Formats: sequence, structure tokens, C-alpha cells
Amino acid sequence: MTYQLSFSTRLSIIQDETGFLVPIIMSVGDQEVKIESYLDSGAKYCVLPRWVGEDLGLDVEAGETVQLKTGAGPMPAHLHYVTLCVGDLVFDDAPVCVAKYPEFDRCLLGRGGWLQSVRFGLVAYDDHLFLSLYDE
Repeated sequence: MTYQLSFSTRLSIIQDETGFLVPIIMSVGDQEVKIESYLDSGAKYCVLPRWVGEDLGLDVEAGETVQLKTGAGPMPAHLHYVTLCVGDLVFDDAPVCVAKYPEFDRCLLGRGGWLQSVRFGLVAYDDHLFLSLYDE
């Protein structure tokens, strides 16, 4: 049996020894940060290093305190809401967790606020991520 899907967005991604890096833009008000984030479909939230939250103008400690479950054990973070752009798709009020401690140094693109709203295709061989809003 053959299945067909169509997508409105194609992104070039980068693969390294850790995973797939996806170019994204996060913004709060008029503050904007362009970053590459590791795709982490197992993560409930997107997770940001503290410096990204600060560059977005967030009062990091003012967010709701959450304990994230990681392979290395629990990690404290603060929950905030941002606008997330993945390709030309925009997701308002996407929940993100900003790491409490500056030692956390990578951006993770988890499920929260966007992945449940899209059709998603990954062609690792060609380094392409395909997306469309689910209801398109």
C-alpha cells in the first residue's frame, strides 16, 4: 500500500553526532533569537539555555518552576511562553522551559506547542525536514 502526504514547508537541517539541528526563531514581543535546535520528539517541552531566555528579555526566574526528566536525572527549569517559528510556520504561545542553570548549553525542540499541530516528514538522507499545519 502506498500513502501520499503533502507539505507546505521544506527545511534544510544539519545532522551531527548528537542529532538533527533545525533552524528556528523564537520571539517575545520585539526580542528575537535565531538558533539551531536539536529535534527531540521525546521531549514534552522545548528547552532553552538560560542565555537564550535572557536574550529574549525573559525574567527567567519568574516562570513557573518545573522539574524536567532527563537521562541524567531531574533538571530544574522555568516555564515561559514564546512565539516559535519553524520554517514559515508560526506557533504563538508555545511553552518553552528555560534552564535554571547556565551549564545547560543546547536548545531542544520538543513536542510542546507545535509538533502536535503539524504533519511532519523527515528525510535524513537528504537532510530535509518537511512540515505542514495538520489542518492544511
